[in-house]
Formats: sequence, C-alpha cells, structure tokens
Amino acid sequence: MNKRLKELISETGIPDTDLKISADNITRRVTASITASPSERKRYMKRKIFKTSLIAACAAVVCTAAAFAASPAGREAIGNIISYFQNERVNEITDTEELAKYSVQIGESVTKDGITLTLDNAAADDNYLHVFYTLKSDEPFYDGSEPIGHNAYAKAYEKMWVEVRINGQHDVSVAGNHSSTQGYFADRYTFKTVCKYNISAAGMPDTIKVEVLADKHDSENPIDLTELQNRALTEEEKSRIWYVSADIDRKAARKATVTAETSINIPDTDASIEKIVLSPFGSQLVTTGSGNIAEKVALFDENGVSLDILDTDVIGEENSYEFLKANINTEEIKIVPILSVGEKTDAIQHKIGDYPICYELPDGLGSIVVTDVRTDGGVVSIDYYKDGFVPCGIQFGLRDENNSSVAPDGIAPMPDLGDRVHYDTNSYTARLIFGGYDETGYYIVPDESVSDEEIKQAIDSLNVTYPKSVRLDYDNAQIVKLH
Repeated sequence: MNKRLKELISETGIPDTDLKISADNITRRVTASITASPSERKRYMKRKIFKTSLIAACAAVVCTAAAFAASPAGREAIGNIISYFQNERVNEITDTEELAKYSVQIGESVTKDGITLTLDNAAADDNYLHVFYTLKSDEPFYDGSEPIGHNAYAKAYEKMWVEVRINGQHDVSVAGNHSSTQGYFADRYTFKTVCKYNISAAGMPDTIKVEVLADKHDSENPIDLTELQNRALTEEEKSRIWYVSADIDRKAARKATVTAETSINIPDTDASIEKIVLSPFGSQLVTTGSGNIAEKVALFDENGVSLDILDTDVIGEENSYEFLKANINTEEIKIVPILSVGEKTDAIQHKIGDYPICYELPDGLGSIVVTDVRTDGGVVSIDYYKDGFVPCGIQFGLRDENNSSVAPDGIAPMPDLGDRVHYDTNSYTARLIFGGYDETGYYIVPDESVSDEEIKQAIDSLNVTYPKSVRLDYDNAQIVKLH
C-alpha cells in the first residue's frame, strides 16, 4: 500500500480492516434459484457466475484529480471508493483514480429489522456502470469461529437476497459480458459490494436510474421476483422491502470518451468489430456475432505498442472486450489477425528468486516478465506484465528441484479463475491455490497440513506454458483512426 493511499485512508476515517473476500459476476448462489429460469442458469454458468477468488493487491492510488484532492467533498468521494479497494485481498476492478473522479456520492439508506442497506456510490461512462452498496446488520453475519475464506459472499446473503436494477431492468438483462460483482466483509457486521456492469452495447441514456432492492428469504410477504422482471415496483412493494435508488448522470464521463464506429470482420469467426470505445473506466472493442476475438486479433497503437486484450466470457451475439494501455489520446489502433497452427503448446522454465525474470516467446512475439513470486495462506501469487504481444492461453506452473510439479503432501495447486488486473501499472497477478474449488466454483480453504514454508521450500522453478506456432498477419492488418 503506498504512502498516498495510507494518507487518504487516514483522512477519510476508513477502518483499518483486512478481513475481505471477493466473488466475480452478478448472480449470487442464494438468489439464482429465485431470479433465474433454468435456461438462464445454464447461461450464467457459462459466464463463470460462481467463480470466486481471493484477490491480488490494489497496487496504488497515486494522485487523484486535483479538484477532488482540494475539497473535503472530493476527499470523501475518493475515500469512499478507496474503502472498497483498500486491502491487498481486494481486486481493483477499474482505474480507481478515474472511478473516484466521476463517482457520484449517494448515501441513500433504508433500515428495517436491524439491517441497513445503503447505496453508497455510483459512476458510469459509455463502457461501464459501477454500483457500490453496503449491508450492515445489528447481528453479525457470522460468529467468527470459522474461517470465512471465499464462501463469505454466500454467508452474507444467507438471510437476504439483493438485486440491482438498471433503468427498470434486472441487472443481468442489461449488462453484457465482462461484468462482475465483488463483495467482502469490512467487519463481521458490515458487507460491502461493488458491481461493475458492462453497458457498452446497451444504448443507455445520459441519465441512468439505479435501484437496489433486497428482502429476507423468509419474508412473510415476499415479492415474486420472476413476475417482477417485467414491470416496475409499486410504492407498496417498495415500502415492504429494502429499497434505495438514485439517478446517475454520466455526461461528465461521456465527455472524456472517444468512440470510433467501424465494421471489421474477424477471420475464422462470425464476429465483427462494430466500434472502439476509449473511456475513463476502460477501453473496449464492441462486437456482434459469435466467436471469441481475444484469440483472433492483436491490437497495436500508432507507436507500435501492443494493447493487451483481456480474455473474457462470450455470450450471445453482442460482446465487448476490454483492452489496456490505450487512453483518450491514442490516435489510432491497428487490428492484426492472429494465425495459429494447431493447438500445441510449449513451455519456458526459469529458476525463481532474482527478479525480474523474462520469459521470451519465440517467433517474433513478446515476452512475459515476472516481477515477483510470493506465497501467503496456501496461495502462490505471480506478478507479471506483458512486453509486446503475448497470446491468450498463458499458464504458470510450479516445479521442484527434480523438475516435477510441486505438490507437498500430494496436494497440487489449482489455478485461480482469471488473472487479476492492475490497471494503474497494466500488469497482472496469476494465482495458484493449494485448495481449489468445489463443483459450484466456490473456493475450498487450503489444507492446513500444507504450510507456506513447505510450499516455499518445494518451489525451485516457475514455468510458463504458451500456445505454440502463433503468427501475426500484418499483411492483412486494418487501421482505425480515433481522432
């Protein structure tokens, strides 16, 4: 945690807590059976709805916009955003500086039966809508006698369901692929959640109405959520549940957005890039048609810098792909087809200890640069960045001094579901977990018999497996001018 972040935490009175967890994507285990039809549940599983993971560090919030830093209201807005990302176990879901700059302070609350629901903040641009809310209970969510691990998200919603509505529609109906939800305990009584909804293909107006509604599972007068999907809540219904709402004006963030309309067909798919959007909360390729284009094209700016495309879930006929290293001053983007021969892989291996370690890929591709390997709580974290174009499908493996896979006491690690992105440094953290996940995607706490010291002693080398025979087809590249 950097010095400025600690100062902001002190200035805004954020509690110094570290008991936090994370869960990605929208539907909670306890609400899916209520809000989703069988066909929707199948679709959610394809979106990795139930994946959960302890999260890598929010690396830094260095220097926030001067206008915010100068005023108490600005510091409060920044602090409230940072309070969701202050701990090293919480994932930074977007550029925190930009998020604080355009965040709207809301603070609307409703209290019933000893539980308070607060809609804290919201922020939106052309690509993403972020919604922050808090559940606070007079009674603890858990008794503290058990390790929360990654099942804390389910623990928070054992008694209640919570739903977010966007312009009157269920969140899952509105949000595109690459959406996510994270939650963590600030303490045993307080659970915080941040939702990141991809709205790039939704055609949203400048003003977005956000509603957060909740109720107990054992409510004596429950609302039929299935029927509610097709209409607005009545005032009577709002009065008998936990309900808060706010109108979010996104015009300021939209002024900082650059959009280029295009129509570029992607080889070997039915997909087409329809527009490129550079915005404060993340740049995206917006596509129609089927096929995962993250595996089919590479991006470069006017200076030849490779722009990392984040591999993502693909749903239906409209999808978006976030990419890093571009900003609103980027002049052009070159879209280069990827040529792959077969599905074979190769590997590069280096001893760990002295960093950085450079894994140079062959055939004119880029490099993977590992900056640290560390172990904590049965989890091995690998910090790295991509120098030049690196194809999707990279995997890390741990090797002992006999060049065998590391598996102390016969327990082998499992890869976390998705590398963590550090937006401030355009870098990543991959994680290998000596515990794994159950059949629903919930994290299993590592076996206590496998200590961090045993893992550290066992690891001798780190190998990187990558797709073999990948080529870039520069002859058929297409350039999109952004200004």
